[in-house]
Amino acid sequence: MSDEYLRKLLSGAGFADAEGVEHTDPTKLPIEKRLQELTDRVSLLDTVHVFTPGQLVTWKPGLCIMRSTGPFIFRRLIPAVPFDKDPASMFFCEQADCIVADLVVSQSNGDLTLAEWAVPGRRLEPYVSAAGLN
Repeated sequence: MSDEYLRKLLSGAGFADAEGVEHTDPTKLPIEKRLQELTDRVSLLDTVHVFTPGQLVTWKPGLCIMRSTGPFIFRRLIPAVPFDKDPASMFFCEQADCIVADLVVSQSNGDLTLAEWAVPGRRLEPYVSAAGLN
């Protein structure tokens, strides 16, 4: 298994923050620290936010599941659909219920283009900039 593959896997599992800084493999943490991290992330996951179309949102700390780190524009709620239909995926049971938009680089011409994704809303929180604006 390559280091790059492992890095992507850990990042996708929430072991990297929004800036891509990797954290320790949880299996190598002392049990008390691991249980605290687990409790903290479950608590964040269970914290409910209500978003309005056009609102800026971002991943909750430690709950990012995409390469794009945001912030995103919340577009709308959708009926829950499977985020990942692959039974081997760690996100197999995750339900995507929100559409968010972001600018990405087009693979065809390198220009910025608008992209929308269906994501699990329980992993999002309102975005607040360093200047306190949202």
